[in-house]
Amino acid sequence: MSLNWREIDRVLDELPLVDCHVRKIVQPDFRNLVLECFRPGESFHLLISLEPRACRIHRTSWAPKAGGRRQRFEQLLRSRLQGGRITSVEHVNCDRIVCITVRRGGEILQLWIRLWGPAANALLTDETGTIIDACFRRPGKNEVSGGTYTPQPRISSPAAPAAHSVADDFVVRELPGEGDFNARLDRHYRFEASARRLELARERSRRELTAEMDRLSQRRETVLHRLRETEDDARFQRLGNLIMANLHAVAPGSRWLTVEDYESPGNEVTIELDERLSASANAERYFRRRKRASAARVHLEQDLQQIEHGLAETQARLTSVDTEQDPRVLEAAIGRATAGRGDATGGRETTPPPGLSFSSGPFRILLGRTAKENDELLRRHTRGNDIWLHARDYPGAYVFVKQIPGKSVPLEVLLDAATLALAYSKGKADGDVYYTPVKYLRRAKHGKTGTVIPTQEKNLTVRIDPSRLARLRGGTSSE
Repeated sequence: MSLNWREIDRVLDELPLVDCHVRKIVQPDFRNLVLECFRPGESFHLLISLEPRACRIHRTSWAPKAGGRRQRFEQLLRSRLQGGRITSVEHVNCDRIVCITVRRGGEILQLWIRLWGPAANALLTDETGTIIDACFRRPGKNEVSGGTYTPQPRISSPAAPAAHSVADDFVVRELPGEGDFNARLDRHYRFEASARRLELARERSRRELTAEMDRLSQRRETVLHRLRETEDDARFQRLGNLIMANLHAVAPGSRWLTVEDYESPGNEVTIELDERLSASANAERYFRRRKRASAARVHLEQDLQQIEHGLAETQARLTSVDTEQDPRVLEAAIGRATAGRGDATGGRETTPPPGLSFSSGPFRILLGRTAKENDELLRRHTRGNDIWLHARDYPGAYVFVKQIPGKSVPLEVLLDAATLALAYSKGKADGDVYYTPVKYLRRAKHGKTGTVIPTQEKNLTVRIDPSRLARLRGGTSSE
């Protein structure tokens, strides 16, 4: 709730603003200004808030620190008002418009503060009312540089004093706590702001985590569908065996072969053949299909395990949102569900990265199981400072540790990633892993898909720890 005109009068009556020097001006965000006011023996911070639902002006115990990049209006006020002396403060027409006049050197400037909810604004003018600039530039209201600002007088009734006629029913709120009205206002709005911040953080967290649950659920359905498609891998092996057992019955150029099914004596099975291939080549084709289906099934089961782990973790975080009382904890977690899913250009991707994904503390580890997945991760899902790892002397997965700005990758995270690199290599045993930032990888000229040549690489000698591998996989045992 914004201040009414009586409360603004009460605030200004308590503040010794006249003859104070404006020692410092800070604009911590778009809608708030803080003036550090000083006079011999006394200094305080004056908060000017243009929040639509909480327009106000009062003394505050909050002393904000200047950010890295200053706001435009803040820079103007610092250059024109900072160091000046406040010569007068007026609540214009008791209409929630406060005019603070500041003399600096031989220049007199006026800071107009209009506390009108959605129409709130702060404007700096010269003595004649010519606008130097406004916090919110509004051309439709002529609130731009070069315009003129002249507050319109309040319309009053003949039976009431001009200043108080329209809003005599407003009262000064009785706020709990000790101290003068400014101190109680400061505590009241600080509490309200904290409550709003907590609710906003909860809302954003719920929205993000619900979207993550939906995304993971969709991925799970996709993986389950693909798993059902691989259930025939044993059938491909059986068809290949039947062809091999009946090579004599396959005529050259045949499209179909009908033989007795050894698993169901007395029943026949018809097998489709490629007429361009020999009988043994057709059998080998079915064996390869069985091998591919089996390998795909292993990968899909790993994907499903990771997705189930992610769903459980996300559901636990979603449940904890309503019980968390510290908005800073929720704000720190916002974005974590989708962290590391940006593409190499810094944008947000619309599809998750290929391969497997693991968590090691706050760090995310991506793993490509095939040359195509390795290449896709390199091209679209990693940046120059991400760490690349690969088992030495064995073909295997590319493993990437996604960098967190401002943090170096700890040894434990490197050991987690190196363990995965060994476990998903042809060696699958203790050994050496080399690693280097992605920016030091060079694509092999005319090489196969995903082939890179590392430079400035370092070496890790790793012994595979089953408990570490189980933790990374989100299960209780390792493969």
